[in-house]
Amino acid sequence: MEHATGRRVLVVDDHEDTRQMSLLVLSSQGFHASAAAGADDAFVRACEERPDVIVTDLAMPDGDGWELIQRLSTDPRTRQIPVVMLTACATEQVRERAAREGLAAFFFKPCPPDALAAELRRLCGQTSSPLLSPRP
Repeated sequence: MEHATGRRVLVVDDHEDTRQMSLLVLSSQGFHASAAAGADDAFVRACEERPDVIVTDLAMPDGDGWELIQRLSTDPRTRQIPVVMLTACATEQVRERAAREGLAAFFFKPCPPDALAAELRRLCGQTSSPLLSPRP
């Protein structure tokens, strides 16, 4: 298994169990992972921590993933950070919007941990894989 050699990942999800599982999986693959419970906290952390990549959910109580992506993409401190969406909102409309919004990658939940880790490594310049995951 290829490891991420310390690349920083910010995971954004309002579900505690999802955040904790993501942190565990990403850490086991060599990423330095941190987490935020919502869009506001994620934006602050992204500005402070400057992660190599951000993985965000779509539906959150304090602003959705689209709002977070808009804020990240317009702020000079964060606009170069690739964003991956990981969501249970498995519709073609969401996937199409993700492509229009310029997301680096998009995955429907549940997503195999190895597939997500491989894509994060690719985004960090460590390997290659397809940009948008197939629909389950």
